[in-house]
Amino acid sequence: MHRGQRQHAATQRWMSKPVVRTTQNEKARARMARLRAARKETQLSTSQPTGSDDGGSSASQPAGSDDDHEVKSMAEMCLLIGQWQYCWGPNNLWEKTFNEKLQSAQDRGSGSVNNFFSQCEAHTTDGQQLLNELKRIAYSPCNRRLARDKCIQLHDLLSVVLSEVRFFEVKLDEYAPAVPLSRTSSTRYYEQA
Repeated sequence: MHRGQRQHAATQRWMSKPVVRTTQNEKARARMARLRAARKETQLSTSQPTGSDDGGSSASQPAGSDDDHEVKSMAEMCLLIGQWQYCWGPNNLWEKTFNEKLQSAQDRGSGSVNNFFSQCEAHTTDGQQLLNELKRIAYSPCNRRLARDKCIQLHDLLSVVLSEVRFFEVKLDEYAPAVPLSRTSSTRYYEQA
C-alpha cells in the first residue's frame, strides 16, 4: 500500500467517527462563513467608487486591494489553507479520486451530481479568495530579515493552493463548461433556426 493510500485510508477512518465528523463540519462551516464574509467585503469594496480622479489603481497597491482590510499572518494562512485543502493525497492521484467521487455522485442521481459540481465550484472560489489573501501578504511591508522566509513560505503556499484551484478549474470547465456545447454548436456551424 502506497503512502498516499495509507493516508487516505487513515483519514477516512478518522472522519468516520461521528464526533470528529461533527467537529470538522462545524469548523468547515465557520471557515466558509469567514471566507464568504471576506469575499462579500472584497466585492463591495471593488464595486464602490475609489474616489480617485485618474480612475486607476495606486502604484503602491495591487489592483483590487483593500486598504482597510487586515492582512492575515502566515500562520493564519497556513491554517486556513490546511483546512481548505481536500486531502486527496499527491497530485497524481487527484484525477482518480475526482473520478471516483463523480461516479459516486452519479450513482446517487442528478441532484448529487449537481451538488458535487457546486461544491467543486465553491471550493475553487474559496481557493481564489485564499490566493487573493496571499497576494495581500506579498504586498504587505516586511522586515528585511524575514523577507527570505516570507518568500519561501509564500511560494510553498501559492503552489499548494494554485495547483488545487487549477485542477478544479480544469475539471469544472471539462465537465460543466460555462458555455455548453449545445449553445456553441449552432453558432459554430451557422445552423439556421
